[in-house]
Amino acid sequence: MKPSHVRYILCITMLLTITAFGVKAQDNTDVSNLVVAPKYFGPYAFPVPDMLDGTICNDLHLELSGDMVVGNIGGNSHKDYTYAPTYCIHLPLWTSRATLSVWGEFQEFYNDTEQARAARGVDPKEKLKDTDTGNLYFSLDMLILREKKYIPSLTLRSTIQTATGDHFERARHFDAPGYYFELSTGKDFKIGDKIAIRPALALDFVCWQSDNGRQNDALGWGAQVAFKSPVVTFSTAFGQYNGIQGNGDLPRTINSRLEFHIGKWSPFIYYRHGYHDWPFDQYRVGLYYRMDILKYMKKHRD
Repeated sequence: MKPSHVRYILCITMLLTITAFGVKAQDNTDVSNLVVAPKYFGPYAFPVPDMLDGTICNDLHLELSGDMVVGNIGGNSHKDYTYAPTYCIHLPLWTSRATLSVWGEFQEFYNDTEQARAARGVDPKEKLKDTDTGNLYFSLDMLILREKKYIPSLTLRSTIQTATGDHFERARHFDAPGYYFELSTGKDFKIGDKIAIRPALALDFVCWQSDNGRQNDALGWGAQVAFKSPVVTFSTAFGQYNGIQGNGDLPRTINSRLEFHIGKWSPFIYYRHGYHDWPFDQYRVGLYYRMDILKYMKKHRD
C-alpha cells in the first residue's frame, strides 16, 4: 500500500470518529424505566453485525433492500413488526486493500404491542405505531493479509454507529453512538474450476453507552461457511457477543443469505433468526449492483 493511500485512510478514520462522537440523537431523556441493551430495544438500535469472511469488497457496491422484522419480546402470541427500506454502499479507497462501507435504514416504520411496550419499560402513553429516522453505520474495511495457497486472508473492520435514530423514549434507538471492531479470516477450498467452499471465523469487540454515562463493552465471535459459484452464492453464519452488564446484552443470531448473479446485478434474499437477547426474525429482499471501479479509474487515468 502506498504511503499516500495510508494517509487517506487515516484521515477518513479520524473523520468518522469525530462524526460519530459528535452526533447525538436525543438529550435530557428520562431513562429510569429503560434497560439500554439489545434485548429491550428495537431491532436496529444496536450493532448486531454481519461478519466479514476474511475479504473486503473491491468493487463499487450499491445495494437497496426492504426489511420486515418480527419481534416477540412481549410473548409469542403478541408479535410486533418493523418495516424499513435499507441500503449498503461499499467504495474502494484508491487501493484493493481498503474499502469505505456505509449502511443503515432510510426510515423505520414500526407497530409495537402493549405487551412489548411493557416488557421494554416504555411509558404506556407513548404511541404504539409510528415512524422514525434510522441509524447510520460507517466502516473502514482493511485487507491485512492476502490469501495464498496455504495461508488464509485476514481483514480488520473498524465501524462507527451514529446516534441519528429517533424515539429513545419508545426504546426504538438509543441516544448515543457506538462502535465495534472485527478481525476476520477465511480461505477458499476449491471443488471445481469456479466453485469453492469458504469457511471463515471472526472476533469482535463491541462498545456502546448504556445508562448513567456507563459504557458496556462486549467481546464476541462469529463463524460462517459459504458456497460460491459464478451463478449463485449461499452463506450461513452464527454470531454472538457478550456484554459485561448481563442485562439483556448477550445477543445470539443465525443468518443465511442467497444471491443470484446476473452480470453486474445480483438479487438476493436474507433471513436472520435471533434468540437469547435478540428476540427478532429479520426477512430481507434486495438487489445490488457491482462495478470494478478501480479498473475503471485506472483505465481513464491512463
